[in-house]
Amino acid sequence: PTRSPVYLQLSALTRHSPNTITASRGVEPSSWTHAWRTESVLYLFTDTWLRFSVDDSRDLPSSEFIRLIRILVKQGHLFANSAEIDNTSVSQLRKLAQAMMNAQMYSFLTGIISRWPLDCSFMVVLELWLSYIQPWRYIFGFDRDASDMNDYGGVLRFESFIQENLCEYTQIFIQLLPRFECLDLTSLKNVLMIFRMMKVFNQPHLVDVLFRLERSMVSSSNGLMPKRYSPTQYSPSKSPNTMLDNSYVFMFNTPVREKIERLLKKIKMAEMVAREQNRLAEAKSREETLLEIWQKIRNFFMDTEDYVENALQQDKKRIPEVLQLTAQLIGSAFELEIPEISETDAARHEYPNATPEALSSIHNDSSQLSFTRFNSTKSKILDYRGDPDLMPIRSNECTPLVRFLHQLSCKLNL
Repeated sequence: PTRSPVYLQLSALTRHSPNTITASRGVEPSSWTHAWRTESVLYLFTDTWLRFSVDDSRDLPSSEFIRLIRILVKQGHLFANSAEIDNTSVSQLRKLAQAMMNAQMYSFLTGIISRWPLDCSFMVVLELWLSYIQPWRYIFGFDRDASDMNDYGGVLRFESFIQENLCEYTQIFIQLLPRFECLDLTSLKNVLMIFRMMKVFNQPHLVDVLFRLERSMVSSSNGLMPKRYSPTQYSPSKSPNTMLDNSYVFMFNTPVREKIERLLKKIKMAEMVAREQNRLAEAKSREETLLEIWQKIRNFFMDTEDYVENALQQDKKRIPEVLQLTAQLIGSAFELEIPEISETDAARHEYPNATPEALSSIHNDSSQLSFTRFNSTKSKILDYRGDPDLMPIRSNECTPLVRFLHQLSCKLNL
């Protein structure tokens, strides 16, 4: 400190003898004070933020609050991973930084995920979870996006962290599968969430380490797991992860594999439908009517172009590519064959009770395979009940004329 603190008396703290580590290294007592301060700050954040109640009696925290916790997680990983290059009294504290977060992170994440709305705002929670389970991304001395990740060990270097936080990897992944299966794949942001998760689990050695840890749990008391996906669900009484209990569900068993296959099948069907929708949109854009040409001319001179609509169209063009990459990541990570989905298969999935003749008619009419029907969400017809004069100006109306007539009618009424 450049000056003496007002509310923290250093003289009172330095009277205590430093620990043996600092004494052997010849560290000044003031460095012990800095370690004490750092430990106090860590306890302050972990005990107040990660103990936030997320039960039904409390409102959900804001997205900004989730972002702050993600910053805490990143700084905690970076602080802990620098213990090997640290040579001060704080080095012992660095080794305990991750353990301080481990005790409460699992319950916090599961509570948030179970109550968060089913929309694209879930991205902030997803990124918090992905930041926590990737401590190897926060290391001093190298570019985490470069190829030197393998030189530092990557996932294998943090196998002990994965073992201590096994539930954060397996149980939260299983908890997210039904949520992602219910997502509306018309939104690029929803599609990107699945892509982000699968990109993380497709990292080298991560799935293999998770499988090996679960197999060691089974082999310790119930015999070896014979194959990659076993239907056995063993409930260990003792486990390296303190969060494990009798409700633990193994990630590499048959029921979870079936859930992953269902999600993969839905992604492939969504990709097929998205490509068809983009093809129809491109064909429609080539057949512009005189009215549409006039609208483009009017938008050019009056600067009334709908930028939101254009952005949505650009997002829709990216959806098939992202879905294809996501399916490849799932197949590569969990050793699954990517299914081939035809329009008839999509129609049979959408209309399970339809006759073969009806499915054939649906197959011939590609416009029947829409995202709305694909996601089994029946659109409701909204009937406007308010004042028709106050309705927003439509895209097929002349904006100056509508405004002029509206102002004229108001004057006549007065």
